[in-house]
Amino acid sequence: MNAKTHAGNQTHNHITGVRLFFILSQHWLRLLYGHIINTTDHTHLRPTLLTRILLLATAAYACLACACTDSYNRRADSMMARAESLMEEHPDSALTLLYSIDCKLLQGDRRRALHGLLATQARDKNYIDQTSDSIMVPVTEYFDGTDDRYHRMLAHYYMAKIRYYSNNCIDATKEAE
Repeated sequence: MNAKTHAGNQTHNHITGVRLFFILSQHWLRLLYGHIINTTDHTHLRPTLLTRILLLATAAYACLACACTDSYNRRADSMMARAESLMEEHPDSALTLLYSIDCKLLQGDRRRALHGLLATQARDKNYIDQTSDSIMVPVTEYFDGTDDRYHRMLAHYYMAKIRYYSNNCIDATKEAE
């Protein structure tokens, strides 16, 4: 393949990609806003001003959402580290810190598992009995798949306590082993 043919293929691929982008964006706009945009002639796609504004606004919103979520996760990481350091002497403060974190906004399995583990630990240290293992089952499964031996041990310890509190002594002893 010579250089001229290769350059022509790249230009063709770029034009095809642009066409596909505008076709998809027009269908998206039609579904979202009910606007009828002429897509019958795909060879001369010209986005309208409204299309450009909406696409730009959507891209800006996506960038802002990613930036805010990343910032939130960094702040949550520091709050969880602070809660972990307060756990032994001030478990009530640790629990308050952990309750202030919206776990639905946490990204990443490790963050969610650590938050669940620390919240369970803080509730236990504040003498709040827990009988549901719905939080600790995925936490234990996550830490079983990592090299983090300390948090794995804590996860199994609190899983055993939860099973003991729920009068499931057989599973509690199995968990402790």
